Amino acid sequence: MSSKGILFLLPECAGYYTELCYKMGEMLKENGHSIFFAVTTPFYESFKKVNLSRIGKVYYLNNFLERKIEKGEYEDLDFNNWSYYASFSRQSYQFDKPLNGVDVFKRVKFFFQIILKENDVSLVISEGVSNSFLYLAYEQARANNIPYFGFMAARIPYHFNIHTDITGNMVLRNNQAPEEYLLPDAIPDYMKNSQFGGLFQRKYFLLTMSFYKEMIRFLFLRSFHSLEVGNTKSYLFKVYKIAIRRILSDIYYRKILKVYQADIKFQSAKVYVVYPLHFYPEASTSIMAKYYDGNEINLIKNLAFSLPENCILVVKEHKSNVGNNSLRFYKKIKQLPNVVLLDPYYNLKDNLENFDAVVTLTSTVGFEALTKKVPVYVLGEVFFQNYPGCEKVNSYFELEEKVKSLQKKQVSGSKNETFNLYSKMCFEGNFNYMSINCLNRENISLLLSPVNEYLKTSNLNIHRNN
Repeated sequence: MSSKGILFLLPECAGYYTELCYKMGEMLKENGHSIFFAVTTPFYESFKKVNLSRIGKVYYLNNFLERKIEKGEYEDLDFNNWSYYASFSRQSYQFDKPLNGVDVFKRVKFFFQIILKENDVSLVISEGVSNSFLYLAYEQARANNIPYFGFMAARIPYHFNIHTDITGNMVLRNNQAPEEYLLPDAIPDYMKNSQFGGLFQRKYFLLTMSFYKEMIRFLFLRSFHSLEVGNTKSYLFKVYKIAIRRILSDIYYRKILKVYQADIKFQSAKVYVVYPLHFYPEASTSIMAKYYDGNEINLIKNLAFSLPENCILVVKEHKSNVGNNSLRFYKKIKQLPNVVLLDPYYNLKDNLENFDAVVTLTSTVGFEALTKKVPVYVLGEVFFQNYPGCEKVNSYFELEEKVKSLQKKQVSGSKNETFNLYSKMCFEGNFNYMSINCLNRENISLLLSPVNEYLKTSNLNIHRNN
Protein backbone atom coordinates (compact mmCIF):
# COMPACT_ATOMS: atom_id res chain seq x y z
CA MET A 1 0.00 0.00 0.00
CA SER A 2 1.53 3.31 -1.08
CA SER A 3 1.74 6.23 1.36
CA LYS A 4 -1.31 8.52 1.39
CA GLY A 5 -2.07 11.83 3.10
CA ILE A 6 -5.00 11.72 5.54
CA LEU A 7 -6.63 14.78 7.10
CA PHE A 8 -8.54 14.46 10.39
CA LEU A 9 -11.05 17.16 11.36
CA LEU A 10 -11.69 18.04 15.00
CA PRO A 11 -14.29 20.75 15.67
CA GLU A 12 -15.02 21.97 19.20
CA CYS A 13 -18.44 20.37 19.38
CA ALA A 14 -16.92 16.95 18.76
CA GLY A 15 -13.96 17.49 21.08
CA TYR A 16 -14.48 14.19 22.84
CA TYR A 17 -13.29 12.42 19.68
CA THR A 18 -9.77 13.84 20.10
CA GLU A 19 -8.33 10.68 21.67
CA LEU A 20 -10.05 8.46 19.13
CA CYS A 21 -8.74 10.44 16.14
CA TYR A 22 -5.27 10.44 17.69
CA LYS A 23 -5.32 6.64 17.99
CA MET A 24 -6.62 6.21 14.44
CA GLY A 25 -3.98 8.60 13.09
CA GLU A 26 -1.27 6.84 15.08
CA MET A 27 -2.12 3.46 13.55
CA LEU A 28 -2.34 4.90 10.04
CA LYS A 29 1.06 6.53 10.53
CA GLU A 30 2.49 3.12 11.54
CA ASN A 31 1.29 1.89 8.16
CA GLY A 32 3.34 4.58 6.42
CA HIS A 33 0.70 7.25 5.81
CA SER A 34 1.09 11.00 6.39
CA ILE A 35 -1.30 12.44 8.97
CA PHE A 36 -2.67 15.98 9.23
CA PHE A 37 -5.14 17.55 11.65
CA ALA A 38 -7.44 20.56 11.22
CA VAL A 39 -8.63 21.62 14.68
CA THR A 40 -10.76 24.54 15.82
CA THR A 41 -8.68 25.15 19.00
CA PRO A 42 -6.23 23.21 21.25
CA PHE A 43 -8.83 23.14 24.08
CA TYR A 44 -9.77 19.46 23.93
CA GLU A 45 -6.18 18.43 23.28
CA SER A 46 -5.37 19.97 26.66
CA PHE A 47 -8.40 18.42 28.32
CA LYS A 48 -7.65 14.93 27.00
CA LYS A 49 -3.87 15.38 27.42
CA VAL A 50 -3.25 14.45 23.80
CA ASN A 51 -0.46 15.90 21.65
CA LEU A 52 -1.62 15.62 18.05
CA SER A 53 1.65 17.07 16.72
CA ARG A 54 3.44 13.86 17.77
CA ILE A 55 1.95 12.07 14.78
CA GLY A 56 1.22 14.80 12.25
CA LYS A 57 1.06 18.45 11.32
CA VAL A 58 -1.69 20.37 13.14
CA TYR A 59 -3.55 23.38 11.74
CA TYR A 60 -5.43 25.42 14.34
CA LEU A 61 -8.32 27.47 13.01
CA ASN A 62 -8.29 29.92 15.95
CA ASN A 63 -4.68 30.88 15.14
CA PHE A 64 -5.52 31.23 11.45
CA LEU A 65 -8.49 33.52 12.13
CA GLU A 66 -6.32 35.78 14.32
CA ARG A 67 -3.90 36.38 11.45
CA LYS A 68 -4.19 39.45 9.26
CA ILE A 69 -5.39 38.22 5.90
CA GLU A 70 -6.04 40.45 2.92
CA LYS A 71 -9.76 40.35 2.16
CA GLY A 72 -9.03 40.01 -1.53
CA GLU A 73 -7.64 36.52 -0.91
CA TYR A 74 -11.00 35.06 0.12
CA GLU A 75 -13.91 37.48 -0.45
CA ASP A 76 -14.62 36.21 -3.98
CA LEU A 77 -14.78 32.54 -2.99
CA ASP A 78 -17.91 30.70 -4.09
CA PHE A 79 -20.02 30.41 -0.97
CA ASN A 80 -23.13 28.46 0.00
CA ASN A 81 -25.04 30.23 2.79
CA TRP A 82 -26.45 26.92 4.06
CA SER A 83 -22.89 25.85 4.87
CA TYR A 84 -22.94 27.95 8.03
CA TYR A 85 -26.55 27.36 9.05
CA ALA A 86 -25.70 24.58 11.53
CA SER A 87 -23.60 26.99 13.56
CA PHE A 88 -26.19 29.74 13.17
CA SER A 89 -28.87 27.41 14.55
CA ARG A 90 -26.80 26.11 17.48
CA GLN A 91 -25.51 29.56 18.47
CA SER A 92 -28.96 31.15 18.23
CA TYR A 93 -30.14 28.53 20.71
CA GLN A 94 -27.17 28.73 23.09
CA PHE A 95 -26.29 32.43 22.85
CA ASP A 96 -29.49 33.99 21.44
CA LYS A 97 -27.45 35.25 18.49
CA PRO A 98 -24.96 33.99 15.87
CA LEU A 99 -21.30 34.50 16.81
CA ASN A 100 -19.87 34.88 13.30
CA GLY A 101 -20.70 36.57 10.03
CA VAL A 102 -20.25 35.38 6.45
CA ASP A 103 -16.79 37.00 6.29
CA VAL A 104 -15.52 34.65 9.02
CA PHE A 105 -16.91 31.56 7.32
CA LYS A 106 -15.32 32.56 4.02
CA ARG A 107 -12.00 32.66 5.87
CA VAL A 108 -12.73 29.17 7.23
CA LYS A 109 -13.21 27.98 3.66
CA PHE A 110 -9.91 29.66 2.76
CA PHE A 111 -8.32 27.85 5.73
CA PHE A 112 -9.26 24.48 4.22
CA GLN A 113 -8.15 25.56 0.75
CA ILE A 114 -4.68 26.31 2.13
CA ILE A 115 -4.43 22.97 3.97
CA LEU A 116 -5.38 20.99 0.88
CA LYS A 117 -3.06 23.07 -1.30
CA GLU A 118 -0.06 22.61 1.01
CA ASN A 119 -0.51 18.85 1.44
CA ASP A 120 -1.19 15.87 -0.75
CA VAL A 121 -4.39 14.74 0.96
CA SER A 122 -6.16 11.62 -0.32
CA LEU A 123 -8.84 11.27 2.33
CA VAL A 124 -10.63 13.46 4.90
CA ILE A 125 -11.90 11.80 8.10
CA SER A 126 -14.17 13.07 10.88
CA GLU A 127 -17.51 12.34 12.45
CA GLY A 128 -20.48 12.87 10.12
CA VAL A 129 -21.11 16.49 9.08
CA SER A 130 -22.70 18.06 12.16
CA ASN A 131 -21.54 21.70 12.18
CA SER A 132 -20.28 24.47 9.92
CA PHE A 133 -16.59 23.65 10.42
CA LEU A 134 -17.18 20.16 9.04
CA TYR A 135 -19.65 21.35 6.40
CA LEU A 136 -17.09 23.76 4.90
CA ALA A 137 -14.35 21.11 5.06
CA TYR A 138 -16.63 18.66 3.26
CA GLU A 139 -17.40 21.19 0.53
CA GLN A 140 -13.74 21.99 -0.03
CA ALA A 141 -12.79 18.31 -0.10
CA ARG A 142 -15.50 17.68 -2.67
CA ALA A 143 -14.24 20.62 -4.76
CA ASN A 144 -10.79 18.98 -4.70
CA ASN A 145 -12.24 15.53 -5.54
CA ILE A 146 -11.13 14.14 -2.18
CA PRO A 147 -13.43 11.59 -0.45
CA TYR A 148 -14.90 12.50 2.93
CA PHE A 149 -15.44 9.69 5.47
CA GLY A 150 -17.90 10.73 8.19
CA PHE A 151 -17.97 8.14 10.97
CA MET A 152 -21.25 7.60 12.82
CA ALA A 153 -22.27 5.11 15.51
CA ALA A 154 -24.78 2.76 13.87
CA ARG A 155 -28.33 1.81 14.83
CA ILE A 156 -26.94 -1.71 15.26
CA PRO A 157 -24.97 -2.32 18.50
CA TYR A 158 -21.15 -2.37 18.18
CA HIS A 159 -21.27 -1.23 14.56
CA PHE A 160 -20.65 2.04 12.71
CA ASN A 161 -21.47 3.69 9.39
CA ILE A 162 -19.33 5.86 7.15
CA HIS A 163 -21.20 8.69 5.41
CA THR A 164 -19.61 10.17 2.30
CA ASP A 165 -22.07 13.04 1.95
CA ILE A 166 -23.70 15.64 4.20
CA THR A 167 -27.05 13.98 4.90
CA GLY A 168 -26.03 10.34 5.18
CA ASN A 169 -27.75 9.28 1.98
CA MET A 170 -24.44 8.11 0.48
CA VAL A 171 -22.88 5.48 2.73
CA LEU A 172 -20.06 2.97 2.34
CA ARG A 173 -21.34 -0.55 1.71
CA ASN A 174 -19.94 -3.52 3.64
CA ASN A 175 -19.43 -6.43 1.26
CA GLN A 176 -18.83 -8.78 4.20
CA ALA A 177 -22.16 -8.02 5.89
CA PRO A 178 -24.30 -11.10 6.60
CA GLU A 179 -27.26 -11.80 4.35
CA GLU A 180 -29.58 -12.22 7.33
CA TYR A 181 -29.15 -9.96 10.34
CA LEU A 182 -30.34 -11.23 13.73
CA LEU A 183 -31.70 -8.50 15.99
CA PRO A 184 -29.85 -8.20 19.33
CA ASP A 185 -31.20 -6.93 22.65
CA ALA A 186 -28.24 -4.59 23.28
CA ILE A 187 -28.64 -0.79 23.15
CA PRO A 188 -27.18 0.74 19.93
CA ASP A 189 -23.99 2.78 20.39
CA TYR A 190 -25.47 5.99 19.01
CA MET A 191 -27.75 6.12 22.08
CA LYS A 192 -24.79 5.88 24.48
CA ASN A 193 -22.47 8.67 23.37
CA SER A 194 -24.49 11.65 24.57
CA GLN A 195 -23.01 13.18 27.69
CA PHE A 196 -26.31 14.54 28.98
CA GLY A 197 -28.80 12.36 27.10
CA GLY A 198 -31.62 11.11 29.33
CA LEU A 199 -30.37 12.74 32.52
CA PHE A 200 -32.37 10.51 34.81
CA GLN A 201 -31.44 7.28 33.03
CA ARG A 202 -27.65 7.49 32.94
CA LYS A 203 -24.78 6.68 35.28
CA TYR A 204 -23.17 9.98 34.26
CA PHE A 205 -25.15 13.07 35.16
CA LEU A 206 -24.88 16.17 37.33
CA LEU A 207 -24.93 14.40 40.69
CA THR A 208 -22.06 11.97 40.09
CA MET A 209 -18.38 12.17 41.02
CA SER A 210 -17.47 11.83 37.31
CA PHE A 211 -19.15 15.16 36.62
CA TYR A 212 -17.37 16.99 39.44
CA LYS A 213 -13.96 15.58 38.48
CA GLU A 214 -14.49 16.76 34.92
CA MET A 215 -15.64 20.19 36.07
CA ILE A 216 -12.50 20.66 38.19
CA ARG A 217 -10.29 19.77 35.21
CA PHE A 218 -12.06 22.32 33.04
CA LEU A 219 -11.47 25.05 35.61
CA PHE A 220 -7.69 24.78 35.18
CA LEU A 221 -7.64 24.68 31.39
CA ARG A 222 -6.61 27.62 29.27
CA SER A 223 -9.51 29.05 27.28
CA PHE A 224 -9.51 29.75 23.53
CA HIS A 225 -11.85 31.50 21.12
CA SER A 226 -13.63 28.93 18.98
CA LEU A 227 -15.56 29.37 15.74
CA GLU A 228 -18.29 27.07 17.01
CA VAL A 229 -18.70 27.93 20.70
CA GLY A 230 -16.98 31.24 21.37
CA ASN A 231 -15.00 31.14 24.63
CA THR A 232 -14.30 27.43 25.16
CA LYS A 233 -14.36 27.52 28.95
CA SER A 234 -17.46 29.71 29.19
CA TYR A 235 -19.21 27.41 26.75
CA LEU A 236 -18.76 24.41 29.04
CA PHE A 237 -20.40 26.29 31.90
CA LYS A 238 -23.27 27.16 29.58
CA VAL A 239 -23.66 23.46 28.73
CA TYR A 240 -23.84 22.60 32.43
CA LYS A 241 -26.30 25.43 33.00
CA ILE A 242 -28.55 24.06 30.26
CA ALA A 243 -28.29 20.57 31.76
CA ILE A 244 -29.34 21.87 35.19
CA ARG A 245 -32.23 23.73 33.58
CA ARG A 246 -33.30 20.49 31.96
CA ILE A 247 -33.33 18.66 35.30
CA LEU A 248 -35.47 21.38 36.90
CA SER A 249 -37.76 21.56 33.85
CA ASP A 250 -38.22 17.81 33.93
CA ILE A 251 -39.49 18.01 37.51
CA TYR A 252 -41.57 21.15 36.86
CA TYR A 253 -43.31 19.96 33.68
CA ARG A 254 -43.73 16.30 34.56
CA LYS A 255 -44.27 16.28 38.31
CA ILE A 256 -45.79 19.67 39.16
CA LEU A 257 -47.66 20.90 36.08
CA LYS A 258 -48.20 17.41 34.64
CA VAL A 259 -48.35 18.76 31.09
CA TYR A 260 -47.74 15.33 29.54
CA GLN A 261 -50.13 12.42 29.29
CA ALA A 262 -48.55 9.38 30.92
CA ASP A 263 -50.00 6.66 28.67
CA ILE A 264 -52.18 5.94 25.65
CA LYS A 265 -55.37 3.88 25.79
CA PHE A 266 -55.66 2.61 22.24
CA GLN A 267 -59.16 2.29 20.75
CA SER A 268 -59.77 -0.05 17.82
CA ALA A 269 -61.91 2.51 15.97
CA LYS A 270 -59.18 5.16 16.01
CA VAL A 271 -56.06 5.58 13.87
CA TYR A 272 -52.98 6.56 15.89
CA VAL A 273 -50.16 8.60 14.38
CA VAL A 274 -47.08 9.44 16.44
CA TYR A 275 -44.81 12.42 15.87
CA PRO A 276 -41.60 12.32 17.99
CA LEU A 277 -40.25 15.76 18.85
CA HIS A 278 -36.57 16.21 18.03
CA PHE A 279 -33.64 17.18 20.19
CA TYR A 280 -32.27 20.70 19.63
CA PRO A 281 -29.76 21.83 18.59
CA GLU A 282 -28.53 18.89 16.54
CA ALA A 283 -27.36 18.10 13.02
CA SER A 284 -30.38 15.83 12.51
CA THR A 285 -32.47 19.00 12.13
CA SER A 286 -30.02 21.82 11.30
CA ILE A 287 -28.43 19.88 8.42
CA MET A 288 -30.70 16.95 7.55
CA ALA A 289 -33.95 18.87 8.00
CA LYS A 290 -32.77 22.45 7.55
CA TYR A 291 -36.03 23.68 5.97
CA TYR A 292 -38.01 22.74 9.11
CA ASP A 293 -35.39 23.39 11.79
CA GLY A 294 -36.55 25.41 14.78
CA ASN A 295 -40.25 25.46 13.86
CA GLU A 296 -41.72 22.09 14.76
CA ILE A 297 -44.95 23.67 15.95
CA ASN A 298 -45.71 24.63 12.34
CA LEU A 299 -45.14 21.05 11.21
CA ILE A 300 -47.33 19.65 14.00
CA LYS A 301 -50.09 22.16 13.12
CA ASN A 302 -50.03 21.12 9.45
CA LEU A 303 -50.06 17.46 10.40
CA ALA A 304 -52.91 17.81 12.91
CA PHE A 305 -55.18 19.59 10.43
CA SER A 306 -54.27 17.23 7.56
CA LEU A 307 -55.15 13.98 9.33
CA PRO A 308 -58.59 12.33 8.96
CA GLU A 309 -61.17 13.02 11.67
CA ASN A 310 -60.79 9.56 13.24
CA CYS A 311 -57.02 10.03 13.75
CA ILE A 312 -55.31 10.76 17.04
CA LEU A 313 -51.99 12.58 16.72
CA VAL A 314 -49.63 11.63 19.54
CA VAL A 315 -46.76 14.09 20.00
CA LYS A 316 -44.01 12.66 22.19
CA GLU A 317 -41.37 14.92 23.70
CA HIS A 318 -37.74 13.79 23.40
CA LYS A 319 -36.46 12.87 26.86
CA SER A 320 -33.19 14.74 26.22
CA ASN A 321 -35.05 17.84 25.06
CA VAL A 322 -37.12 18.59 28.17
CA GLY A 323 -36.40 22.20 29.13
CA ASN A 324 -35.70 23.32 25.59
CA ASN A 325 -39.39 23.86 24.81
CA SER A 326 -41.50 26.37 26.69
CA LEU A 327 -44.81 25.84 28.44
CA ARG A 328 -46.37 28.05 25.76
CA PHE A 329 -45.06 25.64 23.11
CA TYR A 330 -46.75 22.70 24.87
CA LYS A 331 -50.01 24.63 25.29
CA LYS A 332 -50.09 25.34 21.54
CA ILE A 333 -49.71 21.63 20.79
CA LYS A 334 -52.49 20.63 23.19
CA GLN A 335 -54.87 23.17 21.62
CA LEU A 336 -54.67 21.44 18.23
CA PRO A 337 -57.49 19.04 17.23
CA ASN A 338 -57.19 15.39 18.33
CA VAL A 339 -53.65 15.85 19.68
CA VAL A 340 -52.14 14.15 22.73
CA LEU A 341 -48.86 15.33 24.30
CA LEU A 342 -47.11 12.19 25.55
CA ASP A 343 -44.66 11.82 28.43
CA PRO A 344 -40.96 11.95 27.35
CA TYR A 345 -40.21 8.73 29.23
CA TYR A 346 -43.03 6.72 27.66
CA ASN A 347 -41.45 3.59 26.17
CA LEU A 348 -42.24 4.35 22.55
CA LYS A 349 -39.89 1.74 21.11
CA ASP A 350 -41.68 -1.15 22.81
CA ASN A 351 -45.12 0.22 21.91
CA LEU A 352 -44.56 1.26 18.29
CA GLU A 353 -46.56 -1.69 16.95
CA ASN A 354 -49.68 -0.16 18.50
CA PHE A 355 -49.40 2.87 16.24
CA ASP A 356 -50.63 3.04 12.66
CA ALA A 357 -48.04 5.49 11.32
CA VAL A 358 -45.04 7.63 12.24
CA VAL A 359 -44.41 11.11 10.87
CA THR A 360 -40.95 12.54 11.48
CA LEU A 361 -38.25 14.85 10.22
CA THR A 362 -35.27 12.54 10.74
CA SER A 363 -35.88 10.75 14.06
CA THR A 364 -34.56 7.22 14.53
CA VAL A 365 -38.09 6.39 15.70
CA GLY A 366 -38.88 6.25 11.99
CA PHE A 367 -36.23 3.58 11.44
CA GLU A 368 -37.44 1.62 14.47
CA ALA A 369 -41.01 1.82 13.16
CA LEU A 370 -39.96 0.31 9.83
CA THR A 371 -38.43 -2.64 11.67
CA LYS A 372 -41.90 -3.22 13.15
CA LYS A 373 -43.70 -2.76 9.80
CA VAL A 374 -45.26 0.57 10.84
CA PRO A 375 -45.61 3.03 7.90
CA VAL A 376 -43.38 6.11 8.09
CA TYR A 377 -43.59 9.57 6.49
CA VAL A 378 -40.31 11.50 6.58
CA LEU A 379 -39.78 15.17 5.70
CA GLY A 380 -36.03 15.50 6.23
CA GLU A 381 -33.13 13.80 4.47
CA VAL A 382 -32.37 10.53 6.22
CA PHE A 383 -30.78 7.18 5.39
CA PHE A 384 -34.05 5.17 5.56
CA GLN A 385 -36.19 7.50 3.43
CA ASN A 386 -36.49 5.01 0.56
CA TYR A 387 -36.78 1.83 2.62
CA PRO A 388 -39.94 -0.27 2.11
CA GLY A 389 -42.76 1.26 4.13
CA CYS A 390 -41.30 4.78 4.18
CA GLU A 391 -42.60 7.70 2.09
CA LYS A 392 -40.55 10.84 1.49
CA VAL A 393 -42.58 14.03 1.90
CA ASN A 394 -41.22 17.18 0.26
CA SER A 395 -43.74 19.83 1.32
CA TYR A 396 -46.70 20.48 3.60
CA PHE A 397 -48.93 20.12 0.54
CA GLU A 398 -47.54 16.64 -0.08
CA LEU A 399 -47.96 15.85 3.62
CA GLU A 400 -51.67 16.64 3.46
CA GLU A 401 -52.12 14.55 0.33
CA LYS A 402 -50.31 11.54 1.80
CA VAL A 403 -51.93 11.43 5.26
CA LYS A 404 -55.49 12.63 4.57
CA SER A 405 -56.74 9.06 4.01
CA LEU A 406 -54.67 7.21 6.61
CA GLN A 407 -56.16 3.92 7.80
CA LYS A 408 -55.26 1.18 10.24
CA LYS A 409 -51.91 -0.27 9.20
CA GLN A 410 -51.75 -3.56 7.32
CA VAL A 411 -48.81 -5.65 8.56
CA SER A 412 -47.10 -7.85 5.98
CA GLY A 413 -43.63 -9.09 5.11
CA SER A 414 -40.59 -9.88 7.24
CA LYS A 415 -39.88 -7.56 10.16
CA ASN A 416 -36.18 -8.26 9.61
CA GLU A 417 -36.26 -6.69 6.13
CA THR A 418 -35.29 -3.21 7.33
CA PHE A 419 -32.35 -4.43 9.40
CA ASN A 420 -31.19 -6.68 6.56
CA LEU A 421 -31.05 -3.64 4.26
CA TYR A 422 -29.39 -1.43 6.85
CA SER A 423 -26.81 -4.00 7.98
CA LYS A 424 -25.21 -3.88 4.51
CA MET A 425 -24.05 -0.35 5.38
CA CYS A 426 -22.71 -1.24 8.82
CA PHE A 427 -19.18 -2.22 9.81
CA GLU A 428 -18.18 -3.98 13.01
CA GLY A 429 -16.56 -1.61 15.51
CA ASN A 430 -17.33 0.68 18.43
CA PHE A 431 -17.58 4.41 17.62
CA ASN A 432 -18.93 5.33 21.05
CA TYR A 433 -16.34 7.70 22.53
CA MET A 434 -17.80 7.25 26.03
CA SER A 435 -17.04 3.52 25.99
CA ILE A 436 -13.86 2.35 27.72
CA ASN A 437 -13.30 -0.15 24.91
CA CYS A 438 -13.44 2.44 22.13
CA LEU A 439 -9.69 3.21 22.26
CA ASN A 440 -8.54 -0.43 22.33
CA ARG A 441 -6.10 -1.23 19.56
CA GLU A 442 -8.34 -4.07 18.37
CA ASN A 443 -11.28 -1.68 18.04
CA ILE A 444 -9.16 0.95 16.26
CA SER A 445 -8.22 -1.74 13.73
CA LEU A 446 -11.91 -2.45 13.14
CA LEU A 447 -12.68 1.25 12.65
CA LEU A 448 -9.84 1.58 10.16
CA SER A 449 -10.75 -1.54 8.17
CA PRO A 450 -12.88 0.30 5.53
CA VAL A 451 -10.36 3.16 5.53
CA ASN A 452 -7.48 0.80 4.77
CA GLU A 453 -9.55 -0.90 2.08
CA TYR A 454 -10.07 2.43 0.34
CA LEU A 455 -6.43 3.47 0.72
CA LYS A 456 -5.39 0.14 -0.79
CA THR A 457 -7.80 0.02 -3.75
CA SER A 458 -8.98 3.65 -4.23
CA ASN A 459 -12.43 2.15 -4.83
CA LEU A 460 -15.48 3.66 -3.14
CA ASN A 461 -18.22 1.07 -2.75
CA ILE A 462 -21.07 3.46 -2.03
CA HIS A 463 -24.73 2.73 -1.39
CA ARG A 464 -26.99 5.63 -2.37
CA ASN A 465 -30.16 5.82 -0.30
CA ASN A 466 -31.70 8.56 -2.42
